[in-house]
Amino acid sequence: MEILEGPDPLCRFYSQPHIGDLLVQAMPEVDVGSIIDLGAGGGVLSDAASRRWSKAAVTTVDIDADCAVARRALDTSGRRRHYVLDALDPDISAKVTRAGLFDAALCNPPFKKVEWRNGYERLLEEAGLEDSFSCQGDVTAEALFLAQNIRIVRPGGCIGLIVPDSFASGMKASKLRNNLARSHAISAVIQLPKGSFLRTEANSYLLVFENKVPPGSKIRLHRFTVEQGLSHPIEIDAELAERRLDYGFHSVEHTARQTTLRTLAAQIFRGSLSAKEGRAAEHFVFHTTDFANAEDGVFDGPDTPVTGQSALPGDILLARVDRDLESKIAMVRTGGFAVSDCVYVIRVAPQYRERVYRALRSASGREKLRSASRGLGARQLSKAELLAVPLY
Repeated sequence: MEILEGPDPLCRFYSQPHIGDLLVQAMPEVDVGSIIDLGAGGGVLSDAASRRWSKAAVTTVDIDADCAVARRALDTSGRRRHYVLDALDPDISAKVTRAGLFDAALCNPPFKKVEWRNGYERLLEEAGLEDSFSCQGDVTAEALFLAQNIRIVRPGGCIGLIVPDSFASGMKASKLRNNLARSHAISAVIQLPKGSFLRTEANSYLLVFENKVPPGSKIRLHRFTVEQGLSHPIEIDAELAERRLDYGFHSVEHTARQTTLRTLAAQIFRGSLSAKEGRAAEHFVFHTTDFANAEDGVFDGPDTPVTGQSALPGDILLARVDRDLESKIAMVRTGGFAVSDCVYVIRVAPQYRERVYRALRSASGREKLRSASRGLGARQLSKAELLAVPLY
């Protein structure tokens, strides 16, 4: 497959063949005579589907007339057809010449926000997802591709999508996850390693569900790595889909003891000053860059006028927003000072301080913190998720 130099204007991140095979193999055993791949790109997903369902008719759609799958010659069996169309066209069913709905769909949508267009509300409404977002500006490309696939696949058919971390764990997608889990049978969600897609380090997942089938009580979550393959599943209650669908987060909850910062009645707060305001402040304000000055995780700070939002000796400091927030943990040994709004102050009873501090700084503790955080690039950790992080 030809790889473009520089950023792709359509925000496409191309699937690698083993990811296509993994997605197809995760799809349930249903009768498949017809398959559609929206935004087909290089055809990796439709090729994987053809290997599993060799007699099925395959339809590919892509807006780019020069994409790799568009340049292929039709096979001699006539079971493949390609259309140069906008995959999010509300009238796409009338433009692909195939009677009825499709039995299966595979899709690797672009990971981006979209400019709202007339017709998108129709996609969401006909897929039953119209109340999944608080405003049009929150609607993402993967949500619209999800809706389009729901519209064009028959009830009981299977759908496999590649979705970003924001779908699996983001707060803004919580209602979308809930609506999906309430109306369809989610078969599996597979957490992929970084680097699974060409030209991006974005965290991504494989989402597989049976279309318009009453949901089951459990959803299977997996993690996949090239070295170890597919993990054993963790089964979660379908009601938990609204909270999160990522294996890393739920594996922590499944294996940990139930000692948390919440059960220890910890006080957690963050500062009210931004990093810019902190630099301009008259007195010292601890920011995420100051973790580098903590010797072996212990910070000696200055004595400044303190308020209710100040860090004091014995407090534990943790980055709230940072690419590597799980590695930025320190205990205050001396001083009293304000903190920026990018830093949490964790205050627990004296008898728990050292144990909590060690638990958070341990390898397993840092993995739990990373699993509980959300986002690409600079990750964020909410207070609610921090309170729920299990401590060994």
